[in-house]
Amino acid sequence: MKNRKMMIAAAAAAMTAVMSIPAFAQGWALNGNTWYYTDKNGSNVSESWQMSGDNWFYLGSTGAMEKDSVVEYKDHVYYVNEDGAMVTNCWRRLEYDGEECWMYFGPDGRAMEKGWKTIDEKKYHFTDFRMDYGWYENESNGARYYLGTENEGWIQQGWAFLGDDDDADKEEGWYYIKATGKYVTDKEEKIDGAYYAFNEEGKMLTNWVLDSDADSKYKYYDGENGCRADGWRYLEDIEAGEDSAIGSEEGWYYFKNGVPYSTTYKTKAITDGYGIAKLNGSYFCFDANGKMVTGTVNADDGSWYYFNEAEGSDQGKMRTGTGKVDDAEDLDEEETYYFITSGANRGQAFTGIYKNALYDNGVLQKAEDAKYEVKTVEIDGESREFLVNKSGKIQTGSSSGKKYTDSSEGIVWTVVKESSGVYTITSEDKD
Repeated sequence: MKNRKMMIAAAAAAMTAVMSIPAFAQGWALNGNTWYYTDKNGSNVSESWQMSGDNWFYLGSTGAMEKDSVVEYKDHVYYVNEDGAMVTNCWRRLEYDGEECWMYFGPDGRAMEKGWKTIDEKKYHFTDFRMDYGWYENESNGARYYLGTENEGWIQQGWAFLGDDDDADKEEGWYYIKATGKYVTDKEEKIDGAYYAFNEEGKMLTNWVLDSDADSKYKYYDGENGCRADGWRYLEDIEAGEDSAIGSEEGWYYFKNGVPYSTTYKTKAITDGYGIAKLNGSYFCFDANGKMVTGTVNADDGSWYYFNEAEGSDQGKMRTGTGKVDDAEDLDEEETYYFITSGANRGQAFTGIYKNALYDNGVLQKAEDAKYEVKTVEIDGESREFLVNKSGKIQTGSSSGKKYTDSSEGIVWTVVKESSGVYTITSEDKD
């Protein structure tokens, strides 16, 4: 019995000894200012994610919890904030692989690695976990997209001014990007109701641009805003060069769909280099380059026209009807002129009889030094004589002869009207 009691006592002592070995708590532990996570064996967990509450935390190679760090884990990239928590569904501008860049972390905390992603209704592209910006070219199909500045990154739509600092490999200027992200190139494009021209690189063109759809035809696009010209435009002197395909002189031009009225477009030619067009009820003359012409214009058939020279609302308008011309550099302002008012010859300086007054090449023929004078005018190829008074009125005759006395000169004029309508004029001294 004694030995049995001794055996029971020895077993009890052994159990007590086993129970005295310390047991390790699994979970988070704070050592100084650093958090660790221990497993059930009391060892620090490393290179692993552990959860606390609703957040994931990363234990680095030493087992210390990472803070404010980019984490590379199993071919993915994450970011833990200043508290050590994994961020999700957010942007962060970080230094990654030696380069500062924008990165986007999705709902699982993983940074977007490559390809397109729509975020808040804007489309972005990523390469090697970094947000791309500037010009991005799709190597598979050659399509190029403009993604804005380094602080934008989404596919741009609408107008964009690109310069040397945009890393765009483009000449400085305005470009237009469609909703697809592709920019307009090598064409004329209607944008918000106006038309613009773009070169093969997509840069908006201004001033004179060669129409890609028509040989040797040029269109004008405003030098400031690039809009295609329509209607009247006053242009300064333009030199041919980088900003303009051709040059042009200062003056007024009239445009339809960007093309100026000229001797080869929308006008009726009256001579080499000049054409006439009707605009809003008035007639104007344009030269071969489209510039509005003022002053005297001589036609091929020997006739001439006059287009108002004086500045104002009537400048450039064709002169018609009867009156003096007091704004002309090369016409006598004392003379009275008549320009045909209608028909195919509208605006021509008239030769012939109008309202019983005689005109020669547009100029009213009148007696200057006496009460009556004989004027010779060629009408329809025939030289004819007329007796006119100081107001230019023709003194008509009769078959028996009609007499007109100029007492100041002591002359009596006799005008006989022949059956052909031609006048025979004779004179004799007054008794």
